[in-house]
Amino acid sequence: MGKKREKKGYTVGVRKKICPLDLARVPKINFKDLELLNNFISEKGKIVSRRVSGLGAKNQKALTEAIKIARNLSLLSYSEGLSTENQTGNWNSDSR
Repeated sequence: MGKKREKKGYTVGVRKKICPLDLARVPKINFKDLELLNNFISEKGKIVSRRVSGLGAKNQKALTEAIKIARNLSLLSYSEGLSTENQTGNWNSDSR
């Protein structure tokens, strides 16, 4: 899908995104490969979208399933970078 875009008199070719897992020749996405899974999780613990990561639809689905399985088995945490400083158990900040 090499679309061409005209910009001030000359044409610029738009590059097609290539899946980073295909470039690295990863044969299968496995829930035990935590280093690979951590590359596609944001600082807040969310799964990175296809638009940002550049993965194809099949690889994104397999990655999402692997992350969910790893979280369910407690290999990955649900929230990566959340602080635990203000967890006193009280909802209100004032003490009565």
